[in-house]
Amino acid sequence: MPPRLRGKSTLLQVIAGHLAPLGGTCRTLARCVHLDQRLATLDPRRPVLVQLQEARPTASEAELRMRLAQLGLDARQVARPSGALAGGERLKAALACILYADPPPQLLLLDEPGNHLDLPPWRPSKPCCATTVGRWSRCRTTTCSWTGWR
Repeated sequence: MPPRLRGKSTLLQVIAGHLAPLGGTCRTLARCVHLDQRLATLDPRRPVLVQLQEARPTASEAELRMRLAQLGLDARQVARPSGALAGGERLKAALACILYADPPPQLLLLDEPGNHLDLPPWRPSKPCCATTVGRWSRCRTTTCSWTGWR
């Protein structure tokens, strides 16, 4: 993992199409969603359940409540504005709105997803890409990773 302030968030924004690259081009062929550190995909004034209903309008309210409960969000939490939730609860709500959307993204770009969780740092059991310093590598999961940092 590259050290802080090395442009990881900026790179994700370029891949997602929110920023233009300083040089060259960036083209993402998959339908992608960028979940940034601020969880900006959620409207802090609106209840989680309402936002999930908009993301998946064909699902029943009961199904959506069940999905949210599976993530640990109870009936009281999903009725509150998302801005009133704790950090980990907001992360779960944002993930629910992205992953249960219709259609779901083909590529999910997570920017510091552990910031809001009280979990020990996770490490993948094995890398999905071969290390290629300074070049893009293609993973078997159809995502890309930048391995240019040391």
